[in-house]
Amino acid sequence: MTVREALDNAAKAVGSKFRDRPLTEAAVRQSFASAYLSLGLSDVAVTQAQLALDQRRRLLGDDHADTIV
Repeated sequence: MTVREALDNAAKAVGSKFRDRPLTEAAVRQSFASAYLSLGLSDVAVTQAQLALDQRRRLLGDDHADTIV
């Protein structure tokens, strides 16, 4: 299994694994974004980063330090 395959599998499962901990899910997705970016997969990285940001905005609001970009 490649790193990409492992990341893809984990990214598919993260929503259900952290269903009761949405901020943890957002943090994990941000980590995935960094990992994808380091692999040169910017399109997938942006998707994961956007999902993380959307989750934080929904939970913390637009003015929270973790949602200001």
